[in-house]
Amino acid sequence: MLKNKYLKELNFDRNLFSYFLMNKGVITYDTIIAYYQPIVESIESKDIFLFEALMRWDHEKYGIISADSFIDYFKENGDILALGSVFSFRVFQEFFLLNQINDANASVSINFSIRELSAPFFMESFKIMIRQSGLNPELFVIELSELEFLDSLVLYKRILYQLKEMGVRICIDNFGHNFSSFTYLLNLPVDMVKIDKFFVQKINNDQEVYLIISSLINICHNLSIKVIAVGVETESQYYLLKNMNCDYYQGYYFSQPFSLDLIGFYSIS
Repeated sequence: MLKNKYLKELNFDRNLFSYFLMNKGVITYDTIIAYYQPIVESIESKDIFLFEALMRWDHEKYGIISADSFIDYFKENGDILALGSVFSFRVFQEFFLLNQINDANASVSINFSIRELSAPFFMESFKIMIRQSGLNPELFVIELSELEFLDSLVLYKRILYQLKEMGVRICIDNFGHNFSSFTYLLNLPVDMVKIDKFFVQKINNDQEVYLIISSLINICHNLSIKVIAVGVETESQYYLLKNMNCDYYQGYYFSQPFSLDLIGFYSIS
């Protein structure tokens, strides 16, 4: 794992991106890897609804680096499309093999950026990756961040409906930050939303936040949309959300992200 001393040494400034520029081969199947964090139905049953795939860079010197430390440089200056394609194909293949080996139907989600979704060849390349990997598209969830898309998300309505026709499920991440949040629910083929950890972490001490979350869950349920609470870190947060009839939970209270080889320790079906 990446140690704090290396974080201070590297500071994740231009050094990482300079390394990428000088080493184009860094975007390979071996260097861009996936860690997985389970999204569970409850702490009691520990049944896993879904795994979220989180990008990591397996750096030859600094070890495993979180995408938060380098993804913006790829978006601004690097090839985010190539990076996303390598990562997505890896995840598709890993879950196809995982399900075959375990005779299971485990689902996985990946967060896509607006640049990826708006690429002229996105749908074509996505269909090719799904077909070549062998993964059933009904086992895939595409996550779209409300913070990034904001009102422009409705511009991609056609693409989202094409994904739905394939069987792919749609999830709005960071839900609740924008006043037009409910416009998405009415105009887009949304299957589930993720309540942002900003709200979840305030649920114990802020009555207004508590009421907001409760209202969000009720509205989503009335529209047959499932709700995932993100960033659940304590027992009290979990039970407050459970009492609101939240559907699924994700956070360190249940599990940290882990590499593929550790999924075997979890019950998948």
